[in-house]
Amino acid sequence: MANPIPLSKVLSSVLLLLMLLSTASTAAPLIPVEISPAQITPGQQIQLRFTVQYADEADAEFTAPPRNEWGPLQLVETQAYPARWDQGVWRQEFELQLLVPEAGDYALPRLWVEIVEGEQRQRQQLAPAQIHVASSFEQDAQEQPLMRMQGEIPSEGALPKGLLAAILLGAGLLITLAVLQRARRRSAATVAEITPPTPADLARQCQADQTPQWEALRQWMQAQTGQDPLALAPDSAAALPAAHIELLQRYQQARFAAPRPNNNAPEPRPAAFIRLCQACEARLS
Repeated sequence: MANPIPLSKVLSSVLLLLMLLSTASTAAPLIPVEISPAQITPGQQIQLRFTVQYADEADAEFTAPPRNEWGPLQLVETQAYPARWDQGVWRQEFELQLLVPEAGDYALPRLWVEIVEGEQRQRQQLAPAQIHVASSFEQDAQEQPLMRMQGEIPSEGALPKGLLAAILLGAGLLITLAVLQRARRRSAATVAEITPPTPADLARQCQADQTPQWEALRQWMQAQTGQDPLALAPDSAAALPAAHIELLQRYQQARFAAPRPNNNAPEPRPAAFIRLCQACEARLS
């Protein structure tokens, strides 16, 4: 007959199991992450926002992962907003500014916030998030037929021959008019694409509404220099004039300017955009 298991060992095993279950049930939930804007294109800067809550005597600290863990994504800026007291806890919002240079699907690296209370530190992990970047040059969707003729032609005698001929002729005229109207719209759109706004036009518009049109200037510079400002590489830059390289680099610096070392606020984007448009008008036009 086998020896019975001591009662002390049984109680120890049960206590250990209860402790493991208690730890699993009280694990901190993942912090949700909000990504904006919803539609993202290459070269666009996006915002990641998340909110952390903690007790009265605690504090929150966020440290961004090193550069090699972000992959193609580029971390431009990290900002922690002042905490606010809400319903018995502190709530603090954090914001990350990211740059996505290429189209594709990206996963964020593992991110977490440390809750510091005295000598104790507890990590709260952010929920995993996927970033989809759509191409800026999406192809037009396939056109649907203007009209589908369905059903059988009535047998002879159901309609007078003259009336049937008039119906078919009218349908043919309607189809022809629809095709001509679509062709005129396409012709007008093609002319608009061939004659994009100049840097002088973009500068005047920015002075009026204080909204830089970065993508319009990017397409104009690519048409003039043969080089995409957001895809400037050493091998492609070697064949370009020095003036072109300088303007292409100024585009990247002006569009994605980081905060100055002695000033938390970046340079005003409209002013930098207007100066770049004036330089492009003087050197590339």
